[in-house]
Amino acid sequence: MPIVEAVPDAGFIIVNLANSVALDEDDMDLFRKCNILFDTSGRALRGDDSLSEMLTGFGREKFAFGSHFPFLDYITGRLRIESMNDSEADAHTKELIRSGNALRFLGLSG
Repeated sequence: MPIVEAVPDAGFIIVNLANSVALDEDDMDLFRKCNILFDTSGRALRGDDSLSEMLTGFGREKFAFGSHFPFLDYITGRLRIESMNDSEADAHTKELIRSGNALRFLGLSG
């Protein structure tokens, strides 16, 4: 958090989202405002840390597919996205997570 607070206009990629994100409301607000991208790699998300809950909390533009390969198989990470039903993530949201958000973050798309 000190780095994000010190350089809020920088871009940050937060890896291993599945290790959970426990933030107070002020830190949540900062993360929502900053150019932060969470990758979805790591262990399975559970309970309040489910990917669909995280999408609701941070917004769909804050997430990108992360495989955690070669430490974990990439299929499980992809299934984390594909297994969400339409009420959790519509087709457009899933495409943003698969590649759209990463392309935007890296300046490779409009």
